[in-house]
Amino acid sequence: MTSASSDRQLTGAEACRQGIESLSQIVTDIVVHKTFVEGPDVLTWFDLHTTIAPPCATANWSHVENGKITAVRVTFDARALAAQPTK
Repeated sequence: MTSASSDRQLTGAEACRQGIESLSQIVTDIVVHKTFVEGPDVLTWFDLHTTIAPPCATANWSHVENGKITAVRVTFDARALAAQPTK
């Protein structure tokens, strides 16, 4: 399993799980606008709402093999999130 975003790449299911778990600490809502499916690929366009920044337009591209997600690519403008002081 590989997960990549504009500023980092995680390799391995455990690292990906930890990344999602960390992000879940600040996520308040996800508003899905559109989901596209083509064969083993799924692209979801959504607004990511957090406790630390305004909603962020996000594209999430997942690849599925044998019923399991094998790759995730996420793209969003992280400047508002990065500008916030860490807690």
